[in-house]
Amino acid sequence: MDRRVFIYYRLAGSDLAAAGRAVLGAQQALRSRHPGLETGWMQRPELSADGFRTVMETYAMNPREHADGIDAALQAEIEVALRAAVAPWVSADARHAEVFESATPCAS
Repeated sequence: MDRRVFIYYRLAGSDLAAAGRAVLGAQQALRSRHPGLETGWMQRPELSADGFRTVMETYAMNPREHADGIDAALQAEIEVALRAAVAPWVSADARHAEVFESATPCAS
């Protein structure tokens, strides 16, 4: 099924470096506790007119080790850990989690 989690939010441009260090540190801690967890942190290439940038955390399990991907318990752990990591810069309600699964072509 390959279930993946994407969490996005906006950061002030001036907070990007500090928040990025916090995110990457929290992701490293999660990877050390969960072998096969693959993480990423991405940003839109441009600042918005109000000086903010949209960023996205990505989470997936190595499909050779965990074919079903991120389960609900791991998703909850990710959300709690990263919410705490970025709390100095982002309110909890400003973070948006989305889950996607591998698509299977439909037969017509």
